[in-house]
Amino acid sequence: MSFFILSYSVVLRHTAEEVLAACLEAVEPVRALFTSLLQKQVMEDLMDGFKNQSWFAGFDITDELPRKYSLKEWIKHAKEAQATVFIAVHGGIGEDGTLQGLLEDEGVSYTGPGVLASRTCMDKVMTSQALSNLSEFGIHTISKDVKRTEDIMHETFPNVWDELIKKLQCLTLCVKPAKDGCSTGVARLCSSEDLAVYVQALKDCIPRIPPNTLSKTHGMIEMPNPTPEFLIFEPFVETDEIIVSSKAKQQLSWKGRRRWVEMTVGVIGKRGSMHSLSPSLTVKESGDILSLEEKFQGGTGINLTPPPPTIMRFVYSFFWDIISTWSRIKPYETEHFTL
Repeated sequence: MSFFILSYSVVLRHTAEEVLAACLEAVEPVRALFTSLLQKQVMEDLMDGFKNQSWFAGFDITDELPRKYSLKEWIKHAKEAQATVFIAVHGGIGEDGTLQGLLEDEGVSYTGPGVLASRTCMDKVMTSQALSNLSEFGIHTISKDVKRTEDIMHETFPNVWDELIKKLQCLTLCVKPAKDGCSTGVARLCSSEDLAVYVQALKDCIPRIPPNTLSKTHGMIEMPNPTPEFLIFEPFVETDEIIVSSKAKQQLSWKGRRRWVEMTVGVIGKRGSMHSLSPSLTVKESGDILSLEEKFQGGTGINLTPPPPTIMRFVYSFFWDIISTWSRIKPYETEHFTL
């Protein structure tokens, strides 16, 4: 794994892939020499134009080439600089506790959760087991069945499907890798044929399942790499479809037929004195599951913070019906709504 120390101009890109491409281009010897000569010429031309101005005190511009480090070299560099590492690596070693452990071993401070919390939260089964201890507070996790991917590949899919829906008591399933972040490999399965398509995609190591390949409409499904050792199957929970209608002057369309709406709520504070932030409602553009692009890529996905009052009144009413007997749950208020 390689790390780059980036110049400001290289960072000014829309995606990490574009930043990496700019790094590789910038350090290419011929390109680097040309850029250096061009930069020198531009600076000299600007100096000639400004040197007679009384207000001009010279340039304070540095734009070094990206520098490449190994992981070990980069951590050593961070330690020598007495830096606090802001971890923004999505997935992999940035979320599973590996990077956190390496930094701790060298005494380098960093942001975010520690090794144990990172390792637990990256493993969906471990996370569920940890949350199961909170059932007395009204926090529950959904039923699930964990299967070895290799075993499924050698079984008949109709038999696996019948076993799963009988055990989980549902008609459709949500499948996901046991250890991966975000929406990677998450899909809704409505039949044994869908299961066969999904498992075949894993077997063939294809990077993504094209839109609408499965029986129910969906967007692009990014697949995990390498193939996960275990898969988690859960009953698929249908939430209300909330869309932004382009035909109705960008108005929100919500029919309120189901008892579930999907929201994100951030919390801040220390243990025992946590405070909730305003909920955020994410509107899916297609299918039942948010794509990686909708979650992270700029210009995609719609987030409403706070959600519209009509939706919050519904959530508020249902919320109090559920927790009326739980005195330990403290509601919070904002100027927009109470929850």
